[in-house]
Amino acid sequence: MQVETWQDLGVVRDGTQAATQGNWPRFFLTELSAHLYAFEQDELVGVVPVYAVLKPGGNLVAQPSRLQNAGSQASLSLTGDPQPGLTPLVVPLELAYQAAPTGNPRPARLMALGVASDNSSNPTITFGVKTEAPWVSPEDVKVQVFLDTNQDGTADFKLENRRAVDDTDGFSVRVCPLPAGACQDVAPLGGLSPEGVHIPAFASSVMVLAVPGSEVGLSPGSNFQFWAVTSDSFGEATRTPVIPARVGGNAVSFPGITGVAALPAAPGQVLSLSLSSNTAARVLLLFPHNRSSLQMQVVPVGKGQPARHLSRRQ
Repeated sequence: MQVETWQDLGVVRDGTQAATQGNWPRFFLTELSAHLYAFEQDELVGVVPVYAVLKPGGNLVAQPSRLQNAGSQASLSLTGDPQPGLTPLVVPLELAYQAAPTGNPRPARLMALGVASDNSSNPTITFGVKTEAPWVSPEDVKVQVFLDTNQDGTADFKLENRRAVDDTDGFSVRVCPLPAGACQDVAPLGGLSPEGVHIPAFASSVMVLAVPGSEVGLSPGSNFQFWAVTSDSFGEATRTPVIPARVGGNAVSFPGITGVAALPAAPGQVLSLSLSSNTAARVLLLFPHNRSSLQMQVVPVGKGQPARHLSRRQ
């Protein structure tokens, strides 16, 4: 039996539930449920319950897969097929950490970590992670990003995912001043409200934590250090080394970003890159609406001029 629907799956909501809970937007599963009534002529002969949860199924990728001899400006073009029924997103970041698969997938184990920021007067700092396996609910994993804003070796702030209000369906990014300070929820998980186009919270292996620079004492051009710790019910899964960073990017930045580093993704879309140093860089692209095996792409970037062809030796 095949059941087709023509709804806009990106905005399907449970009509019996309020869109907000505890003053926070509610995250819903992208799901469909119904009863299928079977008739023989005018006689009802059976009722079949139908339930489905939409799984990410896109296969968008960036081309070229490697940028060699790039100048101060470069670009990547998206190709492939997006997730039907949704407005897919791409999260462009500067790669900060990458780990090899272990062969024993764990939802809290980091595969990659990246960072990006926009160029506004109060820049949004976006951290994105790809884990080794999808979680059921974001509450199943804890992603903590520690910020050392004065670079003295001690964390000054902690970002983490959490429920915005206990026992609700709203998920948020919490900022905690360290060593002791009043924590506060500053943004929905993913940085974008689930009432519109957003990064899926459930059944995913991509998580984005975005925070305004003013909440953590960072301004345009600020240098800082950060590291990430992830855990689940089995304990700590990943602890990254300390990573140097700069608001506006270390070696690569993305001029098209305004606010959270999440852009609508479609075949033919061009991502612009600015390269600010002569060192090689790596771009981390997260595709939260792609199928699980294609939710992360790392693009190496080499900066410099192509070698001249020597037609004759002296």
